[in-house]
Amino acid sequence: EKDLWGIFKDGMAIPPELLAVDEPNIKIELEIRPEEGKIPLRALVPTNTADPRWRDVLLRLFENLGFRDDESQDQTGPFKGRVFTPEEMVANLIDYMDPDKVPYNEGNFTGIEGADTEDIFLNNPKELSRFGQLAAIPGFTTARLAKLQLFLTTYITLYSVNINVAPKAILMALDPDIDEAMAERIIETRKGEEGPLEDNADLINLVGLSTRSADNLKNLARYYSNWYQVIAKVSFGTSAFFARAYLQQSNKGELPDISSFELF
Repeated sequence: EKDLWGIFKDGMAIPPELLAVDEPNIKIELEIRPEEGKIPLRALVPTNTADPRWRDVLLRLFENLGFRDDESQDQTGPFKGRVFTPEEMVANLIDYMDPDKVPYNEGNFTGIEGADTEDIFLNNPKELSRFGQLAAIPGFTTARLAKLQLFLTTYITLYSVNINVAPKAILMALDPDIDEAMAERIIETRKGEEGPLEDNADLINLVGLSTRSADNLKNLARYYSNWYQVIAKVSFGTSAFFARAYLQQSNKGELPDISSFELF
């Protein structure tokens, strides 16, 4: 698993002859994204209450992506024109997922769930199944969602992040002690002859994390992938067709199974 994120994140063109396509002017591109390289949103509210570890991870990610300083105005009905802070975004996401109908209020995290939001929030974590649903949450503007698309997954079986394929912004979000230099060292090591990393001990030895950080990462990090999102684009003249599939590899060395498939 030699840094699949770096290899496939920008897509890869496939010569049509390899696919036995003999039509002229056809361009075929393939993109493979390991889903475990993203932050699993379903882990934020695994049952009825929010997990503070993933809450803080999301806050750090939003800050790493510049949401603290941007002026991205909300587009949802009752809050149109308002600029939500990263803490408010996380709280609103929790309110969207948790089953109660009261605003999340913990430390600096304050939600806005109430009478004005009855038609906005799902109040059921199991119903968050598509990234596009986030557009309904106050603070998740079009500009912010464009940045978040590569960093979040709603896939239902994922509850940890694969250190070997996660991008730098997520590595830095997983723990406050992982700074930019540490994240870059992790990426270089996993791509090199010493990679991939195999467990938390490898990570701790590499960047010298504290005992607190090591304990924090026990249930947040993993070092292998089972789930992949594959997107194929076929261009012909001025037309473009897309196919997306989720693949699950049950055992190393075996071909993956197709979990879902869609054309769009």
